Amino acid sequence: MFTAGGQLDRLTFGGIRGGGGKGGGGGQSAPPQGRTYVDPVDGTVFVESPYEAMLGGGINPDGTPRMTAAEQYNAHLRERKAGEVTASNQTKAEAAAEKAQATDTFNTDKSTAYNDALGNVRRTFELQGLNPDTYMTTDIAPRLSSINSGIRDASGLKGAYADTLGSDIINQLTSGNRTKATGSYDTMFNPNYTNTLVPDTGIDTFTNTILDEQFNPLQTQLKNAFDRNTLDQRGYDAALASLGQKRTAAQGTVRDLGRTIINEDRGYINDIVGKGRTDISNLSLNQTFDPNVYDKQARDRAASEAASFGGELRGKVGGSKFADLTELLNAGGIAQGATNPTAANASPLAGTTKSPYYVDPTEEENKGRGLGNTGAF
Repeated sequence: MFTAGGQLDRLTFGGIRGGGGKGGGGGQSAPPQGRTYVDPVDGTVFVESPYEAMLGGGINPDGTPRMTAAEQYNAHLRERKAGEVTASNQTKAEAAAEKAQATDTFNTDKSTAYNDALGNVRRTFELQGLNPDTYMTTDIAPRLSSINSGIRDASGLKGAYADTLGSDIINQLTSGNRTKATGSYDTMFNPNYTNTLVPDTGIDTFTNTILDEQFNPLQTQLKNAFDRNTLDQRGYDAALASLGQKRTAAQGTVRDLGRTIINEDRGYINDIVGKGRTDISNLSLNQTFDPNVYDKQARDRAASEAASFGGELRGKVGGSKFADLTELLNAGGIAQGATNPTAANASPLAGTTKSPYYVDPTEEENKGRGLGNTGAF
């Protein structure tokens, strides 16, 4: 049925099917139509001939069976799918290798960036005169590790470690050092510190001392005038009232002078306290701060000012004269009015008691010159 070359033996086939010519009866029937196979993926076409459809693929010259179009199609599909699997596996392997390489590169770059940042931070500390190892465990390493853990991929490496990182850490630590110093300083130098250290209590003591020096002799002189009957009871009381009014006015004046001195003294203390706060604001990282230094300065200055307060107050009072004996006697004379030396008791005899309203005739003669000219008491 097939030739030696594997082709369909048409003559033999024709004889078998047709019976040898026109008289053979029935004639030849049409061969069946072959099918066409198309790979839906790559479009490869395999066509089956009508004779192949009927008789198969035939025999190759080497005697092996020849594949039909269907067999070729199926073999093609198997080969394509196998190639796809191989290609897929190759792609996966290449992707895995590329990912591994990218991971290795990223980890290397990440480690390099960390070490470079660490070196920069160390240099910054050293340029500031600071030993970075002192702050490594507590401050530098934790800060770098925090940044390092936040880098998830290569895109996060760029700018992760700022060029100013070392300075930023130093500034943060310096700010903390100043905040700590401020806290202890505020505890010692509370809002009432200066007023407590330099109180107002000393003003009245020194004010009364100064006023006593002026007003006590005047009060004694008025008492002498009363005892000598230059002033009667009404005049004496009026003179004492005037003396009291002048002392009250003088006390306000001297107190104001004392407060001026106290305020100046408090200003000196506030300057010392303010100097401490300025020193805190300029405190560097490697500096320690002791508020007791400023407390001692303030207390020493307060003690010095307290010791000189009385002299300063006297200096401000100076030669101020707050009352005058003549004015006081005149005030008493106005209150008691004209007196008649004989009204209560005529010229007293020796050994008798004088009336409290008795006025010496010689003093009466001097009335025209005013009470201020009666002499010293």
